[in-house]
Amino acid sequence: MTFANEKIRQINKPFKSLFIDPTRLHPTYGKNQYIYNVITSALSREEQAVLGIKYRQLKESFNIDSNVTNINDNLDSNNEISDKTIKIVADISGGTNLESNLQLALDGVTLPYIGKGEQHKVQIKLALQNKSNTVDVLLIEEPENHLSHMNLTSLVSFIEKKLSNKQLFSSTHSSYVMNKLSIDKLCLLANGYKQLNNIDCGTVKKLKRLPGYDTLRAVLSSKVILVEGPSDELILKKYYYQINDKLPEEDGIDIIVVRGIGFNNYLEIIKHTGVHTRVMKDNDGNYDKNVKKYIDEYKGYDFIKIYSSEENEQYSLEPLLIETNSDNEELLDKYAKISLSARTYKEFEKEINLLEKISFLKNWYKDEGGAGKKKVDAAMRIFESNEKIKYPTFFESIFDYE
Repeated sequence: MTFANEKIRQINKPFKSLFIDPTRLHPTYGKNQYIYNVITSALSREEQAVLGIKYRQLKESFNIDSNVTNINDNLDSNNEISDKTIKIVADISGGTNLESNLQLALDGVTLPYIGKGEQHKVQIKLALQNKSNTVDVLLIEEPENHLSHMNLTSLVSFIEKKLSNKQLFSSTHSSYVMNKLSIDKLCLLANGYKQLNNIDCGTVKKLKRLPGYDTLRAVLSSKVILVEGPSDELILKKYYYQINDKLPEEDGIDIIVVRGIGFNNYLEIIKHTGVHTRVMKDNDGNYDKNVKKYIDEYKGYDFIKIYSSEENEQYSLEPLLIETNSDNEELLDKYAKISLSARTYKEFEKEINLLEKISFLKNWYKDEGGAGKKKVDAAMRIFESNEKIKYPTFFESIFDYE
């Protein structure tokens, strides 16, 4: 009855939940239940009895230790506190559970003293092991905290196995967790609510199989530029720094190298998020086939803009920069001196006119045996140089988000 003399009605909860926040878990969380399960299920009655006896004997040996008895002899020796004998003793009564007095150890190191990552992984697994069969909903706060990639991989696989018809809510800042647990289940909570449940199933499947790609950057950023490779990223950053005296990320512009999963998969995600996105793509020698089709495909999404050279001869960033800096021989020499190594520049100087120098540079980038490395090395030199080069005119539009 309540104080108002009304009956209290017990209402059954429609579902039970388990909330796991690794940053707030005490080092002993879940270990008592785990040890109890081990004792009751893995040990026979005789083994349990032996374990209890040996533990009591251990505590009794504490009481009869000579150092402890000397301390106790001096406790209240004048009987001022009590007329009875006062001693400090280990509790050997049966009032305390055995599991609460034992501790887990990993490779000889007890749980409270192992690294935070290993501690969190063990605690999350213990919580799921102990409670997952008795709850309907699991809530996990950023399971990636303090974990290396391999530990996170094993933890996510463990979580997947423990789901079994249960609903999981997990907050995360890890692309791996998002990709592995399926990006089409992602819910965005910021200026309203958005679920990415209409993402193409092919993209979802690819990211589950190749979860290492940093797709979360494309989801959480407010302004994105997608580029082919690291050389494109460096050149765009240098251009922005040359104009604004700061890097684009300082203004909230995230330049992402699409790497192995390509533009299509990133754009498939972005078209559902509405993130303002610019794409700088190589035309690979055929603008209509390799760029125009992208422009046509995404023309219905006004927040996505795609840029490339329309000249087929400017098939990638390097020939584009070469021709942009070929107004005269002096300008090209300056570009070559910045972008080439000292040894290669000596070879470049042997060319006798502007056309031959242009041809030398283009062939040098196409030369077999490390063309990709040459591009990145040249981009690094341009990025680190205090000298300025000339950039394609459409670079200005790439950074225009108005």
